[in-house]
This record gives sequence, structure tokens and C-alpha cells, in this order.
Amino acid sequence: MIFKLKKSNKRSNNVGFNRYDAPSLTNYALKIKRHNGLYTNDLNDARNRMLKYSKQLANIINNKKDKEEGVQLKWKI
Repeated sequence: MIFKLKKSNKRSNNVGFNRYDAPSLTNYALKIKRHNGLYTNDLNDARNRMLKYSKQLANIINNKKDKEEGVQLKWKI
């Protein structure tokens, strides 16, 4: 909840956006929700920033597919 309100990342837990990308990517997400898209320059910047998170996004997608197929998820703490 702190992340949503402050548009920043205070903790380093290898989950979510890093502290440098958090403000920009959060603003892009809000623009997408409000305007259903981004301007070309914003889209290019967002794509470049999101490359860092490709592994994290792939894990989220794979876990979602596993959950839909009824595979037991393994959580690491």
C-alpha cells in the first residue's frame, strides 16, 4: 500500500520496480488506466525500463498459468 500512495519503493526485496523506475513506471500505469495508452516517447521509455523486469514478469505469467491448470505453487520465503 505504501508503494501505491508514495509512488516509490522503500524496500529492496527483488520484487516490483526499483527505486529509480518506480515513479516513472507508476505514472505510466496511471496514464494507461486513465487514457488507455501512452504517447510514443513514454511508450519507448516504458519498454526500455521494463526489459529489466522480464524475468520477474515471466515468473508471474508462468505462476498464473500454473494456478489456472491446478498446479501446486511453491513459495520461497
